[in-house]
Amino acid sequence: MNLLRRLYFDPLMRRFLVASLCAGAFVWVAVDSFNVEIKVVVEFFVLSIAMVAGLIGLASLYALFMYLLRKGTARGSRALAGRPDKD
Repeated sequence: MNLLRRLYFDPLMRRFLVASLCAGAFVWVAVDSFNVEIKVVVEFFVLSIAMVAGLIGLASLYALFMYLLRKGTARGSRALAGRPDKD
């Protein structure tokens, strides 16, 4: 019970729940009012999840590349600043 109370009073969880309910209502109105097929909505949802996962993967690769690039140029930056390496 304490866990449920903590989740309910957490502002981030409350925002997530409200956003999910609003998104669900939006999809329901689109399906009901504009005669959108459920298959189209499911396909859009799956492709959206795939796009977000792809962007997360690309961002992770970019972060790894930048980390390795900065790690590799750390010695060079000391030499450019006129400080010798201690190796």
